[in-house]
Amino acid sequence: MKQQNKSDGIRYDADQPTESTSRYYRVSYFLIGLALLALASAAIWVFAQGQAGQSVIDTDNVANASTPLPTGIQGDATTLDLAAYAGKVVVVNFMAGWCPTCWAEVSDFVEVYRELSGEGLVIIGVSLQTPVSQTGAMISQLDIPYPVFMDKSGNVALNRFKLRAMPSTFVFDRQGKQVRRLDGAVKGRTLRSIVRDLL
Repeated sequence: MKQQNKSDGIRYDADQPTESTSRYYRVSYFLIGLALLALASAAIWVFAQGQAGQSVIDTDNVANASTPLPTGIQGDATTLDLAAYAGKVVVVNFMAGWCPTCWAEVSDFVEVYRELSGEGLVIIGVSLQTPVSQTGAMISQLDIPYPVFMDKSGNVALNRFKLRAMPSTFVFDRQGKQVRRLDGAVKGRTLRSIVRDLL
């Protein structure tokens, strides 16, 4: 609905959404899209299980320091500072309690982390749009030994990492340069090969 402002003669649209409202809808549509992608990837994963008898899983690792990484929920993902891991290979993995393939993938991440962490590799999980309680249950059930940060709003996924799919994984070399982005689930042997080349 257009309204006339008598003082300046300009017509304003009273129904025009505000910047914050538009941004809210953009983030909402983005997260809905991710959820649909996760469901689609879950269907593919189930099909692959029946065809090949093996899970489609992602694996990632990064250089680890002599001091063990903290475990459990570390706080909001906006505080994640990759510079703190300078000189290491860093793998950032976006996961979610509502993403079936993420559960399978994280199991493989845990296995590869335990295998290669002694060679200096770091994995960082980012829990996307998942309640703290559900994230904690995921950490407990999968026995995740590396730190997990919370991205409740989805802003870090959308604005910092430009997420396109779930699950998603980003690999950084020892110089802090992003060398790979893996959209969707990846087999463990593939990720293991990527990481070994960087260690």
